[in-house]
Amino acid sequence: MFRLIVLLLILVILILILVLSKLQNKMEKQPAKESYFFSNSFSDLKEVRKLIKEKNKESCEKRIFITRFLVLVIGGAITFVTSFLHNIIFLTFYLLVYVSFIIVFLTDKVFNTINKISTACPNPECQASFMLPIYECTCGRKHTKLVPGKYGIFQRTCNCGRKIPTSFINGRGKLKAYCPVCKLELKGDTMNRQYAIPIVGGPSVGKTCYINTAVYQLINNVAPKFGWKVAFIDRQNEIDYEMVINGMKKGYKPAKTDLNHLTAYQLSVKLSKNDIIRRLYIYDIMGEAFMSADTLKINKAFSYSNGFVFMIDPLSIADFALELADGNELTDNGVSQEDFNDIFEGLINGLISLSGLKNSGVLDIYLAVVINKCDIRKLDLMLGTNAIEQYRSSHAGCNRLAAQNEVCKQFLRKYNSGSFVSLVEKKFRNVQYFTCSSYVNNDGNQLGMNVEAPLLWILSMCDRRWESI
Repeated sequence: MFRLIVLLLILVILILILVLSKLQNKMEKQPAKESYFFSNSFSDLKEVRKLIKEKNKESCEKRIFITRFLVLVIGGAITFVTSFLHNIIFLTFYLLVYVSFIIVFLTDKVFNTINKISTACPNPECQASFMLPIYECTCGRKHTKLVPGKYGIFQRTCNCGRKIPTSFINGRGKLKAYCPVCKLELKGDTMNRQYAIPIVGGPSVGKTCYINTAVYQLINNVAPKFGWKVAFIDRQNEIDYEMVINGMKKGYKPAKTDLNHLTAYQLSVKLSKNDIIRRLYIYDIMGEAFMSADTLKINKAFSYSNGFVFMIDPLSIADFALELADGNELTDNGVSQEDFNDIFEGLINGLISLSGLKNSGVLDIYLAVVINKCDIRKLDLMLGTNAIEQYRSSHAGCNRLAAQNEVCKQFLRKYNSGSFVSLVEKKFRNVQYFTCSSYVNNDGNQLGMNVEAPLLWILSMCDRRWESI
């Protein structure tokens, strides 16, 4: 039985060697030196055999019959033995090299799979998602397939002479990298797990305020609480963010999103010392774009998003707006002019088109429905902590999130938005309702209320390494 297992193992290794050898031969040429055992080793072995054969023949031709016979027999025997030993030694080293290659190659693949390594291009015109970027040597030469292989197992030698790592395990992710599709330079370490969360909603619903205050809360409150290390990957992102936050603290509202494409903040999140980096993309898109399914098709990021935050402006609900006693609350907070039902239907149509799902199908993606502007007193009374706890007290065993769901759905049904609730339940398998406000208090030292909760819920549902809300 043991011998059979050994033979099967050898057979598997030989098959892997043959398959991987063919894949290596098909690899795009790289600006690097090929490893000897992957290039000239067999041709050199063949040349050695040919040279020995020619030397023996030449030696025989110079001898008389008896000595020629002795040279032929004895020399042939010695040649056979030495050639055999040479071949054994060569094949031993060859197998060791290939077994090492297989181990490192598969280890890199398994590491990438287990850790779900991937990167998304932040270019709004591209948005491609990929595992392996193009890497650049310090000399400027670009390596399109920097993996363990015929150019090197643990590291490869660039044509400039510099050795560069070939796997994420030994530092490939720290090299300068580019998108393989549009060739945009990628910022930060590319050995990371990617999370993409678009913020969806109509014009003036408060998306830009929400994104900036949510990022503010993540960096200044959530990260210190859980011991995370959160930082911007792109310096320009950080500069834009700081300008918006400083303006909001002084009472200025952020400029309206003016691009008809996704734009994103890229955050690097380290949950613990020995954990891989999480690369978090929080996307913003011009509200009017959701009115067209054709526009959504070009936003590739939607196809690999981990979840969506769908924002509702309660002041756009006519029946509720009419009930507000103080009309100033409408002007002070601004009102989204688009019907959020139309925006939501546009999102669903775009997602169905991207996923190829039938119209009757259910989308297996996380959806956080967020009712914004809940610093308005009437909304706080109807949807705030007291309303949630009152619901829980009258429904034994109901947890906070479930109670929050019911309170929000009751609010929407009360003001003739029950069709939205039904559509959400019909089209999404995983839904959670939230209330928040991306306001700034009078002192300018508190930005946002409960704005981070929807993001944390989506992240914790995708990956248990994130702390649950």
